[in-house]
Amino acid sequence: MLLQILIVALSAVLLPVSAHFELTYPTVRGFNEDKSGTGPCGGFDTPAADRTSVSTRSVAVALKMGHDEQAVQILLALGDNPGNNFNITLVPTFRQEGLGEFCLPDVPLPSNLGIIDGMKASLQVITNGDPKGGLYNVRPIPIHPSISCSCPFSVCRHHVHHWYDNSTHNV
Repeated sequence: MLLQILIVALSAVLLPVSAHFELTYPTVRGFNEDKSGTGPCGGFDTPAADRTSVSTRSVAVALKMGHDEQAVQILLALGDNPGNNFNITLVPTFRQEGLGEFCLPDVPLPSNLGIIDGMKASLQVITNGDPKGGLYNVRPIPIHPSISCSCPFSVCRHHVHHWYDNSTHNV
């Protein structure tokens, strides 16, 4: 019995660490655990042609969380190649608790952005899940008024984790 307990304890320590977090919807542009701490796009800074279309009203944001507690912030940059211009706050910094799937099914887009049909933008999610600084995931998106909902039903079927507005957390 003692041997079984020791094996379980050692395997928990020796197992590789899972991802800090990953943007699962809209699907992240690219993911590399070793580069996720590189801003502004987690090491994937070249503009991508592959984009997920969203409505002018809101976008669903689904994440896979690898830490049981993180500060999270969701930003937007307009244009094809945003660089560091993620200057539109969609969701101010909040504390998210719980491992696994986390979803915000209806993140509103500000109505005063002057969005035109097909306008290119990029969604950025930042967390403080790394002791060296922020972690970044980005997804390029075109915005279309003809899309009524940016959230396929299956995306946010499990959004049971807790989140709190907490502007004192730094991302």
